This record gives sequence, structure tokens and C-alpha cells, in this order.
Amino acid sequence: MNRAMMRSLLGGMLLCGGASATEPGFYAIDLIPGATQSYALALSQTGDTAVGYWYGYTARLNDSYIWTQGTGPVRYAAAGVLAYPVLVGVSSDGQTVIGSHTSTFFATGSMSFVQHGADAAVQLPVLSGYLYSSPHAVSGSGLIVVGDCFHPPVPYSYQAFRWSAATGVQGLGFARSGDNYSSASAISRDGTTIVGNSSNTGSGSGVGFIWRQGTGMRVLSVPGFVSHTIRAVNANGTITVGFYAGAHGNRAVMWNAQRVATELGTVGGFLNNYAYGISDDGRVIAGAVGNYDEPEAQAFVWTPEAGMEYAKDYLFARGVEVPIGWRMYQINAVSGDGKTFCGVGLGLNGQTQGFVAKVGAPCPADFDHNGGVDGQDVQAFFAAWATGAASGDVNDDGGVDGADVSYFFQAWESGGCS
Repeated sequence: MNRAMMRSLLGGMLLCGGASATEPGFYAIDLIPGATQSYALALSQTGDTAVGYWYGYTARLNDSYIWTQGTGPVRYAAAGVLAYPVLVGVSSDGQTVIGSHTSTFFATGSMSFVQHGADAAVQLPVLSGYLYSSPHAVSGSGLIVVGDCFHPPVPYSYQAFRWSAATGVQGLGFARSGDNYSSASAISRDGTTIVGNSSNTGSGSGVGFIWRQGTGMRVLSVPGFVSHTIRAVNANGTITVGFYAGAHGNRAVMWNAQRVATELGTVGGFLNNYAYGISDDGRVIAGAVGNYDEPEAQAFVWTPEAGMEYAKDYLFARGVEVPIGWRMYQINAVSGDGKTFCGVGLGLNGQTQGFVAKVGAPCPADFDHNGGVDGQDVQAFFAAWATGAASGDVNDDGGVDGADVSYFFQAWESGGCS
């Protein structure tokens, strides 16, 4: 069936208009004087706010920023924060930030803090028997902080912690008898589920864990025993992602609500890949293929529809072109709505730079992702659209309806997206 016939047949279904998509864009975190590197680490629920830091060894610089699309990165300063802050997390609404700070560059140990809005920062207490702490994530409400407390040798030990103003600091323990290291890497947006890693530093054996208030710490597993790490969790704690060390490299993994592990595949033939971020619904996962020091290492995005693909290709299909000379080698976080990514890469002139990338609606013309625009795309689109599948929401307005039909055929009749 040709395009004219298809248009005539479906003309009655096409509706005018449609919701406008989020304006796409790629935003590099430029370096400030004295900095040789910048990093973007965490995002608010809609991706309108990002946090990270600048670093410069020679200049003894370790300074943080808060980024918005309107302001770019703004140097962070708040009452109660020491000279060298590192912001690592932000609440859903962007009003609460967490980080660590020290009084001197390369100090012996760091301390965790949380800041709500314009209030002074509050330094968090450490667990009994520990000297220092590092936070790693904050709940969507901004009321719960997780991370690890540690003391330097001897004896060497890290323990995951959970803190809230209501409960104080709480040690989460270890996943297995004999472990002496645990760290909480993420917390679900609703605050119910904490994930991380527990290991024995002597044997090198490590396992990922899920912690909930009622059940405590439980080990997540993969088929056959291998060392694995959990790095991120979706909004309600039902889906987690991370990676495991297999016989032929590290593999990105997703665990579903039944705690069954599924490999996310690979792209470009890389042996190593790592999952670091996940959207609230668990349908967008991102991370890295290859190690950052490999010349061809790249950031990836995974979706159920397309599997794993290079992040640069995923962004391009949604209206974002990564600047020539840039190589994104790792995505650290995905916004809750799955439309914004932040991470680190090699910028112009080989500089290590953070970035934030906001996507618009995908181009639906090649709906089946086979490289051509033809009748098979129509069949694939309507198969998804008729069942109300999330992939049928091609105009990205949150619903699967007639506006998606109009949006699809506008692109399909043109043979692509302008």
C-alpha cells in the first residue's frame, strides 16, 4: 500500500494538533577558572535541576554547582557548608540537595550534609564507631538521605546508613555474615526501598542488596553466583539496575519485581557495560558500554522497544545532536520522567566535562527500528497504539490517543522527521 492510499484510508482518524514536546537540548557543564574537570551526577524528577561539581588538582579546586536550563551551572554556596562541597543528590522538586564537605582540600575524611531550600545546611551524624560519611542519594521528598559511614584503617570498614530528621542515623548492616563493607547507592523516590552493595574486602566477593524497613537487607542474585552491584532503583522500588562480573566481562542487569535478573544486552560489541540510572517507571535505563578510558567507550540508553543503543543515537532520534568533538562515555542519572540524562564525557579539546541532555518526543517514522520507513512501521505502530502500550505515545504527551496517530503519520508520510 502506498502513502497516498494509506492517507486516504486513515484520514478520518487523524486529529489536528497535539501536545508540544519538551524542548530538547544538549548542555555541557563548562569549566570554571582552575577546574580541569566537571561532573553531572543527579537530576530532579523532571530533569529541570541537576547537581554536580568541578575539580582541579593544581588549583586545589573542588566546587559544586546547581544547574537549570535557564541559568546553566551556578556555583553552590550555603550557610553551614564548608569550603569543599560535592553535591551528589537532589530531591524531586529540586529544592533539597545533599552532598559531602571538608574543611581542606584532600582532607582525611568527609561529612554528609543536607540543605532544604534556603535553610542552612545540616551536617548529618555518623554511626557509632565511625568517623566520616559520604551521602549517595536522597528520597523524592528530600527527607531521607542514604550513603555510607566509614573509618580509615585500621580496622577498615564501611557501613550503609539511612538518615531522616525523624529517626536520626540508622546503620543498615551487611548482607552476609563476614562482610565488612556496605554502601547504599540509591533510594526509591517514595523512600521505601534502598539499594546498594555489600562485600568482604578480603575475599573481594560482593553482592547487591535491597533494604526495606520491614524486611531489612536482602541479597539480589543472578543465575549462578557472581559478584554484582546495584546502582539505581525506580520510583516505587520494584525495579533495580546495576551490573555483575561475569566470565567475559561486566554485564548491565535489570531485576524485576520478582527479583529475577535480565541482562540488558550490549551495543558495539563491548564486553563491559554498566547500568547507572533508571526512570520512575523502569522503562528507560542508562549507563556506559566500555570503560571510560577505552577510546570508543560510550554512554548507552536502554528501552524495552529498542534494547540497548548508543546514547548519541537515542538523543538524535529525539531531536538532540551531540556536538561534534564530544563523546559521552557515561550517563550517571535518568530523570524520573525519563526525558533527561546527565553524566560525563570528553568534551572539546579532550576535557572531562559533565553534561545534561533533555530530549523531546522521538521520531516515530521508523517505528520498528529496522532502518527503513515503510508499511511495516504502520503495522508496528498500530499494534502498539491499539493496546495502549507506552510506545504508542509517540507525541510524548502522556496519553495514547488520536493525536499520536496524527503525529505518527506526519512523520511517516515525510519519510522521517525534520
